[in-house]
Amino acid sequence: ALRPSGRKLLAYSHAPAAFGPYSFGGNGPWLAPVLDQEPDIVWRAVRTGDPAALVLPAMDCDQPFPTDVSHRESRSFGDAASSGASLLLSGWGGDEAASYGWRGVLAEALVTGNWHYLAAELRALGSAGAAWGALSPFLLGGRTLALVHRLTGRAPPPPGIAHLAASLLRPEHVAGHSLVQTAMPPDARRIRVSLLRGHGLTRRMEQWALLGARHGIGVGFPLLDRRVVEFALSLPSRLFVRDGWSRRLFRDAMDGILPEALRWKTGKEDLVVEDPLYVAALRALLTERLEGWRERGAIADLFDLDAVSARLASLPPAHVLARTIDTGRGDWPAVERAGSLMRAFRVMAYIDQHG
Repeated sequence: ALRPSGRKLLAYSHAPAAFGPYSFGGNGPWLAPVLDQEPDIVWRAVRTGDPAALVLPAMDCDQPFPTDVSHRESRSFGDAASSGASLLLSGWGGDEAASYGWRGVLAEALVTGNWHYLAAELRALGSAGAAWGALSPFLLGGRTLALVHRLTGRAPPPPGIAHLAASLLRPEHVAGHSLVQTAMPPDARRIRVSLLRGHGLTRRMEQWALLGARHGIGVGFPLLDRRVVEFALSLPSRLFVRDGWSRRLFRDAMDGILPEALRWKTGKEDLVVEDPLYVAALRALLTERLEGWRERGAIADLFDLDAVSARLASLPPAHVLARTIDTGRGDWPAVERAGSLMRAFRVMAYIDQHG
């Protein structure tokens, strides 16, 4: 529809902003062959502009998410609107259905007796450690898995950002709530349905609808089209993992459409990896803000501000976090702690602005 009228397709993606000598990679090398192949696509990178507005943004009054005009998503919508776009398409929803990966697929094969398929895929994984990682989370509960790690001398997985952020709440608000991850069922279709019903997709769709409405832009999610989702859910799980490749169904569907290097790419870059370092870079500002918030009852009643202050003080300098993020080596738990603080500060900013 665009090509006959001489119009271009605008493509936006978050791109890391350099911090000193650190550039954090990004997906530019993977986008280049697509842009070479498709000259009608105009790519526009969206980078962090104001670090202070990233950590302490203006928050939406209805939901605790950033609507600051300098925030990356707001800037994407604003640029699209000023360029005459009326519809923004998002790939959200693919991981849950059409481009589903590997979660629970091999465990399902084990419990349903699909031995030939399971043996072939375990051989393709190539190591006992990879096989354990593909099976154990779907067969063992969180506490059982932790016990197995202790008995076998395996290092337990570190707490995630959500767990770390929850630990900054006052104890009475988490009492009675287990933060131990329960096992997902060894049933990949049930997992897909659960993910489709999860709060992550709902939150994303609601938030982008709000942002789009403020810029006069509609938002569509092609991979959440009912026909696509129902077709993906109707397929046997073994089609999503084959010959050692996850997302195999989508990889096969993209034959002749995506460049081969991209079609067989493994892993996904986190396009905003540098965000946590700004918590350390803005330590003085955040410390000052925390002191002021001690007088805000709603914030002080929800958060253990002493714990927040101690975690903020424990962070290494921003350039050390930047080096860890850029190289993948160093104190990665400190990066996770900084990420948990960013979540906490955004909730506190929401309460401060609208509580």
